[in-house]
Amino acid sequence: MKLSHMYRRLDTLARRSNHRAMDYLSLEDVGAMYKHDNQLREQLRRKRSERIQDKDPSFHAIGTPLEDVLLYASTSIAIGDFQHDLPIVVVACVEELTKTGIYQSGLFRALPSRDRHLQLIDIFDKSTDFGAHFSMRGQTMPDVCALLSTFLSSLPSPLIDPHIYSALWQWSVKPSVKREDARREQQEGEEEERRAKSGPPRPNLTKPTERVDLHLTTDGELEGNQVCIAQILLRFVPIGNLSLLIYLLGFFTQLPLCPDNGIDFEDIARIFGYRLLGGSAKAVSQKMMLWLLTRWPQISEMLLAENCGMSPSSSPAQPSSSIVLAGEEASRRLPDQNEKRKVSGDRSSESPDAMSASLPPDSPEDPNSSKKSSSDDEDGDSGGSRYRKKRELNAEQGRSKTQRHSTRKDKSGKHNHLLNVIINSKA
Repeated sequence: MKLSHMYRRLDTLARRSNHRAMDYLSLEDVGAMYKHDNQLREQLRRKRSERIQDKDPSFHAIGTPLEDVLLYASTSIAIGDFQHDLPIVVVACVEELTKTGIYQSGLFRALPSRDRHLQLIDIFDKSTDFGAHFSMRGQTMPDVCALLSTFLSSLPSPLIDPHIYSALWQWSVKPSVKREDARREQQEGEEEERRAKSGPPRPNLTKPTERVDLHLTTDGELEGNQVCIAQILLRFVPIGNLSLLIYLLGFFTQLPLCPDNGIDFEDIARIFGYRLLGGSAKAVSQKMMLWLLTRWPQISEMLLAENCGMSPSSSPAQPSSSIVLAGEEASRRLPDQNEKRKVSGDRSSESPDAMSASLPPDSPEDPNSSKKSSSDDEDGDSGGSRYRKKRELNAEQGRSKTQRHSTRKDKSGKHNHLLNVIINSKA
C-alpha cells in the first residue's frame, strides 16, 4: 500500500479526536523511515537468495544494531501468511520456553547459573553460525530467560521510533489511561462517601473484590479509533523492528494463560516495556506495553492487511452485545413456538371466524388472544396487566350472562309448570 494513502488514513483518524497527523509525525519523517526500510528489505531478500556472509570478522550478534543482526545472524520463519526475519537467539529462546519454560514457576524471575549464562552468550554471540545449529534442549528455564533478556537489553535502540512513540502514546494509549484514571477516582470517591455514612465497609465473603487495572477495562467501541491508529503507526515501524515486536508480543500474550508460571501482563510490561519501546519515562513505557499486550488480538488482526486501520474488531459498525443477545434469545424462542404450532395442529392459517367457531360456547378466551399475548411481551408489564384485566372482565361478563340466561329458563319452566297444574285441577 502506498505510503501517502496510509498517512492520509492516519490523518483522518486523528482528526476524529481533534488532532492532526502532522502534530507528532510528519510525512517527511515517515518517508525517510520508509526509504531506509526499503533498503533493508532489499538486503534481506538478497540474504535469503544468495546467503550473503560478507560481514566483519569482529561482528557480534549481541549488542549490535538490529539491522546488522538480521543480515548476518537471523533466521526466516513464517507467521501467518508472511515470512519474518528474526534473530537466531530470540527464536531459539522463545521456542524452548514455549515447550517447557512457560509451565514453570519463576519465569523471568529465577536467577540463572552465571557460568552457563556466559557460555550461552558466547554461542549465540561469537560462534560461526551464531547458534543456528545449537540445540537448546536440556537448558534450564532461568538460563534461557536470562539469555533472551540479555539480548533484548543489549539492543542499542528501542524498536519504536521516538516520533511514532509519541503519536502512539497521545492518540492510542493516553485516552485509555485517562478514562481508567477517571473511573478509579470515581470509585474511590464513592468508597469514601460510603465510609463517611456507614463506617468501614464489611468484607464481602461471597464475592471477591474486583481489581481495577488498566488492562481489565477495555472500552469496546470507544477504543475502535485508537486501535486503528495503533495499527497504522506500527506499520510505519521498520520491517525488522516490526517483525521482532510481532513475534515477542505474540509470545508474551500466551504467558498468562499458564497460571503455574505466576507471571501476568503487568510483570511483562515492567520487565520488557522500557527495553523494547523506549521513551523518556519507564512508567509511560510500561503503560504502553500493557496497552499493547491487552489489545494485541485486536491490533494484530488487520495489522499486515491492506485494510489496516479500517476494520478493528471493536468497530462501532458491529452490532452491540445487546442486539446479539436479543438475536440469540429470539432464535432460541423460535423452536419452542414451532413446537407449539405442531402440537396445536398449526391453526395459524385458519380464518378468525373458523378459530372462533372452534372455541367452546361461553369460553372466556378471546379469538385474538394470541395477538394480545404477543403484545404483552412487547409492551411490558403494564401493557400485559391491562390486557389481562380486560380478558378477566370479559370472562366475568360472559359468566354473568350465562347465569342470567339459565335463571330465566328456570323461572319460565316453573311458571309453565304452575299453569299446567291449575288447568288440570280445574278440569
